[in-house]
Amino acid sequence: NNLLITNLDYSIEEIQVFDVSGKLVLTHTNCYNTMIQIATDRLSSGLYILKTKEKNKIRTAKFIKQ
Repeated sequence: NNLLITNLDYSIEEIQVFDVSGKLVLTHTNCYNTMIQIATDRLSSGLYILKTKEKNKIRTAKFIKQ
């Protein structure tokens, strides 16, 4: 039950996970790595929005926890 996030361009500084209602359910700060593994075992099944911050860029993606 892990989510693997990789970014080969820059180190990821911060990760936030939101549920579909927009509630922040998970956050990791001071990551500064190009590959991060996040335990998702505490998340309920459903759709989530992942937001990553790296060197002047913010990226978003969706994922489904089954």
